[in-house]
Amino acid sequence: MNENERPTEFQLPVPRGIGMAALACLVTLAFISWINRPTLDLVESGWARWLIYAPVPLLVTFLILYRSNWHREDTGAARMGSVLLASGMILAGVLLAVAVAICVAGFYSMAIRAGAGGR
Repeated sequence: MNENERPTEFQLPVPRGIGMAALACLVTLAFISWINRPTLDLVESGWARWLIYAPVPLLVTFLILYRSNWHREDTGAARMGSVLLASGMILAGVLLAVAVAICVAGFYSMAIRAGAGGR
């Protein structure tokens, strides 16, 4: 252990809670999209799809952050607002990360096909 590092019992658990909430949000989003695939094929509108996708990962993220040590010094509406805002930011970050991963995978797929003469 480095002299500048604190032991795990003295570290703040907030980053661990955020990481766990982000991972749970990603897993929940993937699970919801897998389960609701037949339902989403029936829905034509983009905003209606978000009514199916967004609430469950947002709720899971909110519950994990609320049960963690995220701003325990605040109480009531201030803490709930802070946790809700952080949950929304985590959901937006997860969606952005998924979009970037899809774009990078598509780019490399096209590059591999072009390099192999598959144009």
